[in-house]
Amino acid sequence: MKKDFEHIKSVDLNQINDLEQAKALLVICLNLLETVYSENFEFKERVQKLRDEINRLKGEQGKPDIAANNNTSTKLSNRKAADKKGTEDSNLDNKDLRPDNKDVSSEKERKPRDGTTQGEDKKKRGKQKPVYKDADINRTVKYDVDRSELPPDAEFKGYTPHVVYTLEIKSVRTTHLAAQYYSKEERKTYSADIPENLIGKFSPDLKAYIIDMYHGCRMTESSILNFLKQHGIHISRTAISDILIKKDVEIFKNEKQEIQNAGIETGNFTGIDDTSVRVNGLNQYAEILSGKYFTTFNTVKKKNRLNVIAIIQGMKSDEDLKFFSSDQAIEILKDFGVAAKTTGKLLDLPLNKIFNRADLDAELDRIVPDLKTQPQKYSRVLEAMAIAYYNHQTDYPRIKILLCDDAPQFKKITLYLALCWVHDGRNYKKLNPLNDKFRLETEAFLDKYWDFYHKLLAYKKVPSKEEANKLEAEFDALFTTKVAYGKLQDRIDKTLLNKNELLLVLEHPNIPLHNNESELAARKEKLRGDISFQTVSLKGTEALDTYLSIYDTCRKLGVIPSDYIRDRISGKYEMEALADLIRKRTEEDKKKTSVIEKVNTSNTIADPSKQSLNSRKKTIFINQNNTSNTVSFVTAPIKRVPKCCLSP
Repeated sequence: MKKDFEHIKSVDLNQINDLEQAKALLVICLNLLETVYSENFEFKERVQKLRDEINRLKGEQGKPDIAANNNTSTKLSNRKAADKKGTEDSNLDNKDLRPDNKDVSSEKERKPRDGTTQGEDKKKRGKQKPVYKDADINRTVKYDVDRSELPPDAEFKGYTPHVVYTLEIKSVRTTHLAAQYYSKEERKTYSADIPENLIGKFSPDLKAYIIDMYHGCRMTESSILNFLKQHGIHISRTAISDILIKKDVEIFKNEKQEIQNAGIETGNFTGIDDTSVRVNGLNQYAEILSGKYFTTFNTVKKKNRLNVIAIIQGMKSDEDLKFFSSDQAIEILKDFGVAAKTTGKLLDLPLNKIFNRADLDAELDRIVPDLKTQPQKYSRVLEAMAIAYYNHQTDYPRIKILLCDDAPQFKKITLYLALCWVHDGRNYKKLNPLNDKFRLETEAFLDKYWDFYHKLLAYKKVPSKEEANKLEAEFDALFTTKVAYGKLQDRIDKTLLNKNELLLVLEHPNIPLHNNESELAARKEKLRGDISFQTVSLKGTEALDTYLSIYDTCRKLGVIPSDYIRDRISGKYEMEALADLIRKRTEEDKKKTSVIEKVNTSNTIADPSKQSLNSRKKTIFINQNNTSNTVSFVTAPIKRVPKCCLSP
């Protein structure tokens, strides 16, 4: 924008001799108007938020958040009518022209054009008659006709079933009597053993119901307390809180880690997203890992790359990280753009040595005394050595492909990075130009954008090398488009820079084009926050993460969460572990479908002079399986696989 302002300042109107020059100047002026108007709109919102905060500090209330009528067609017609009259409609304020509640969802655009959901056949619509099995019927009541009212020739033909549901809720108090024997000779009392899960006032069934009401039905503790008291259960709110965050949670914490390991180990990709949460009055972040058959939630204090590296290794925070000094760490630092002066000093660290945080800080203080005075550079050093350790360790499975949005904290950790098309498309939908020409230009480009998206969906079903090359060329043509609307042009240029990450699906057709699984999981975290607002203690936060992980993983595997929790709390362990189910379902999927891992499986490389830089391939060998000594063959674009990402 500064460049455009300078251009406007230096314009001499007397030197404008033709229409093309005038048009070019007008485009610059319109883009400046769009920029100034958008900034003005943002400043007004910021000022209003500051005023609301001042009012709250005074003990007053802020401006009420009342949603305006969102009828875009009416607003546009009103605006055009006002333009025709040459007058300004006094009813049209800033929010009428540029509503802040514009719908940026791409749900409609991304769905397949045939009306089905991705990867599914059309389902029969309409009311379906439920099918009941004899095992589903708990009780049968028979009704007969008064025989005196029947004609003499009436013949019995059986019963017509009418299935009626009912719900029985009642408190059951059971006294468990433990036999006791006393030996005078030994002066000792012998008592019968009572199962551990029955020790205490509340049974495993009741505990499972309480957990299910809180996490499955999203009820508050107060609502649960009232419900139980109304049905004859004498329990305190403290007891409910203990059941939710203290008792039996450790069982599921271990399972949560096993679920994450199994999901990463067996999955073709792992999605990640984050969302803000409140913990004891402070803002923190929930990092959400997801795959086809699993979801795990992890709350961290800061949203940064170190915490992401910690989470994918099953650690609670970056304070538990380990670091590895190696040539790979130096290469990663160079890729981060750290000066050679700093990287040269780090060569004095013992090679191929593992450090914890305290030991590494001591070594860095000795080698680079002023490093901590430069927070960004210090963070880069820690990140590089943490990534090096992640690639070196064999305790946790490494993520093959990380699917995410364009947030910087997710980058440079894994070998492959796939970006979400829906996140990218949302940035286009946020554009809301004032000028009608710019608006039509944006809409026309968005139509082409989603047309290309659907071509990628079709490619995933029947991938081929020829089609991949065709789609890559079409991507280049689409995202080298030049438009008059400056903000749209900036957005197009940014998408082009992410070409490799967005087109990773051409090499790996089995990965999704979006990260909606992680986003939907993030919404569940938000829904929980709408009900209970925040967690207060560390135990409460860990318990919430654990149960959210169990519930969402159960949903994906088709397991009833309350049954699973009851099975574990009771100590029966009759149901198959979720981690084992993840592995089992993955194996079943492999048997049912022939998954194409990569498009180009040839060991030969084409003539580099005939290929573009982005599509040029090089062959590398890397151990993708941490538990095996086998080496797998993969190909990857030169730009996407720097030397620093190779395992030592």
